[in-house]
Amino acid sequence: MAELHMFAGGTTVEDRLVPDAAWWVRPAHSSRGRQALEIYHGDRLLDVMVEGALAPEVLRGAVRGEPAEPVLAWGLLAAEDGVPEVRFGRESAAAEVRVVADVFWVALGPADADRVTVLAHPGAEPEGLRVGRPR
Repeated sequence: MAELHMFAGGTTVEDRLVPDAAWWVRPAHSSRGRQALEIYHGDRLLDVMVEGALAPEVLRGAVRGEPAEPVLAWGLLAAEDGVPEVRFGRESAAAEVRVVADVFWVALGPADADRVTVLAHPGAEPEGLRVGRPR
């Protein structure tokens, strides 16, 4: 599986999650000054998450890019729960999770993963999504 890379910065190639792949993220701020995270595939903006949601979406999205690219999953951290456990596929090992701007998380999984499951904390009810395609 590809190694997860994350760099600080603006909208340059240094923000790419995987070298030579099209996934990248950009920390930002909302119009009210709250932390935000933009998720991109190539030059296409896929999602914008903003902190402070009434009910944080621990698992916000999961998409696949090109056939050889890793699957990307992302969400909001629940303040009291810490970093979630993220699994790709039905019986996989936990993925490496990268925290972004102390509020969000992103993880990369195998290109052939068909679903993502997240546990906010041990004993929590799992949240799952089928992996989609960028729209």
